[in-house]
Amino acid sequence: MTFPYYDPFGAFGAIFGIMIIVIIASCVIQIAIAVWVYNDAKKRNMEPAMWLAITLLAGCIGCIIYLVVRDPIPTDTIPIGNEAYDTQDVRPKLENGTFCSNCGSEIPAGAKFCPSCGNPR
Repeated sequence: MTFPYYDPFGAFGAIFGIMIIVIIASCVIQIAIAVWVYNDAKKRNMEPAMWLAITLLAGCIGCIIYLVVRDPIPTDTIPIGNEAYDTQDVRPKLENGTFCSNCGSEIPAGAKFCPSCGNPR
């Protein structure tokens, strides 16, 4: 007796489908990690393009190497979002300041950002 709808290779299609989904998911995760490393290296004044390439080529090993050797965030810049502003923009100007709505610190006149928390004026 034969089964008219039996496909002996049907299981292979399901296995290949799962393999393709796993490969696509791992590529998306690797790209997300590389973008994070790029943005973090930019904040730390490191070579972001070099670390992006290392992370894309070496995968998770490149990310681990970056986490071990990365520099601290420089104190002369204040990271706000994806941008880093020089502290010259937020230095006190001792004339008729206002108060920050975020942290309550005094914001000197002419400052673009709060010198304590970096909140835009």
